Amino acid sequence: MSKAKNELEVRREECQVISEKLAFAEEKMEAEKVCSVEKSIEVEQLKNDIKLLDDQRRLIEDALKSKLETLSSDHRNACEKVDKLMMDLDALSKERDDLAVKVKKFGQTSVPIDDFKVSI
Repeated sequence: MSKAKNELEVRREECQVISEKLAFAEEKMEAEKVCSVEKSIEVEQLKNDIKLLDDQRRLIEDALKSKLETLSSDHRNACEKVDKLMMDLDALSKERDDLAVKVKKFGQTSVPIDDFKVSI
């Protein structure tokens, strides 16, 4: 009987150790579950942050594209105006030269030709 009591005591101790291991494992599992929930929340927040930043990037890109198109149009218009002014200047220079020739031809030198020159 003493042998049976010893065997029973050993089994109780083993049961106690297994119960402690089980309790520890359950605590560990609960901590991991909490950590997992926290990580899931953090991942969702990061996804939301990425989406928000992506939306902001798109808005900024659209605004920059619009500004670039406006600047390109303004530049194109300015180039066209410069071209027209250059053509006008060429025409006026030719007209000035023609008038100078006529003045010389008719012998009217009372007005110096240099007064008609346009500085470029």
